[in-house]
Amino acid sequence: MRFRYSVLLFLAFCASAAGPVIEKPAQPGKYIAANGRRAALLGFEDGRLEAWVFPVKLVRDFRLSVYVDQALDPLPLSELAETVLVQPHAAAIVHVHPAFTLHQTWAASPERPVAVVLLEIDTSRPLRFRAAFTPEMQPMWPASFGGTSTSWDAKSGVLTFTEGQRRFRPVLGSPAFRRISEQIGHQLPDRTISIEFDVESSGTVPVLFAASRKDYDEAVQAPQLILQEAERHFHSFLGRTAQLDWPPFTEAYDWSRAAIERGWACNEGVGCGLVAGWAPSGASQRPGFGWYFGGDAMMSAWAMLDYGDFEGAKAALDFLLDRQRADGKIMHEWTQSAALLDWPSYPYGFYHADTTPLFLYTAELYLRQTGDRQWLEQKWPQLERAFRFTLSMRDPDGLLSNLKGGAAAVETGALSGKVARDIYLQGVWLVGLRGWSRIARWKGAEAEAREAESLLET
Repeated sequence: MRFRYSVLLFLAFCASAAGPVIEKPAQPGKYIAANGRRAALLGFEDGRLEAWVFPVKLVRDFRLSVYVDQALDPLPLSELAETVLVQPHAAAIVHVHPAFTLHQTWAASPERPVAVVLLEIDTSRPLRFRAAFTPEMQPMWPASFGGTSTSWDAKSGVLTFTEGQRRFRPVLGSPAFRRISEQIGHQLPDRTISIEFDVESSGTVPVLFAASRKDYDEAVQAPQLILQEAERHFHSFLGRTAQLDWPPFTEAYDWSRAAIERGWACNEGVGCGLVAGWAPSGASQRPGFGWYFGGDAMMSAWAMLDYGDFEGAKAALDFLLDRQRADGKIMHEWTQSAALLDWPSYPYGFYHADTTPLFLYTAELYLRQTGDRQWLEQKWPQLERAFRFTLSMRDPDGLLSNLKGGAAAVETGALSGKVARDIYLQGVWLVGLRGWSRIARWKGAEAEAREAESLLET
């Protein structure tokens, strides 16, 4: 068990540098992930995962198995998962067998569109491994690709995925990959693909997922750098934001900060914003709530302001303002594949009424805690349009109408579209008015400030 102890010591060292660590027995159905801003590995504690290079889902149900000695059938590594260790920057699974110990670490670069599974193998005999997966090569719902296909480079062990217009050409590969189950060049197989590789002695095998062959070729030169980049990113983030030295709550607080930081997602077509949450998508094409949601981003921004990530909070607000509707309404949700389709023609983008007054409240909170007058001057016309839009949602008695503005507390179910005015919407309207009155006064717009104050008093 010498190798296993070295793994635990290594992760304990990382925990001191990159925040908290969870160590526990592996539970097959429990979720774990490695999140970068441009790629992510989402999966389970037994080692199964799906790979995303935003906004494209590359594969699902990626899993490893091993042939021991002269066995005719491979043994799934999922059945050998013993221990899981999770940190903000990575997730690790220890698989134990009498003949070998395998420690796999998942990591995604905080900036580059690459992710890696590092397989550290300690073995007393040669082994043959199989990586099996279902190819997807589809963007996040509701966009889709036609003409998808794969090509196999046997010399370098790289499988390239393509779509009809050749805008996206992500890859999956490893220098260790040797044999593939099939290669049908004119279509994407709709069944499991298997790739095998041999391990003669103890060592490390990287499996890489990348947005392009160029990204792969750069990353494969030093795949461990992906893990190091992620560790440095979270070490810096946790170090530059407010820390809490209160043992009953320190670990929960650190994980809360890390969870928000892991919510950033970027791609060239849409930009960078905060998503509402992650989960494996399985046979679908949305990974949990992995879209950009206005309300969730603003509530995260409240926390970011409290722990001192002012630039992050501003970036979250700017993302929403960049997608503000012409009449001033603030977005509710935005798919990561919005650049691949006519997203405004779908009903989801501006479905909610509460996001616009909530934005006024959040903008005031940002300005109050940062004193960023330059941002106020730059964004004033958009802030004013947001306020004017809230006025257009009023009923004659001054309360906001769900029927005019959209959903708030009730989004789905039997009452959807039938609630005329809910109390939650009125609550955010009041704090939005108060926020706008302060913003206007800071701007020197006394008439607008008095208008908001008058509405508050009626």
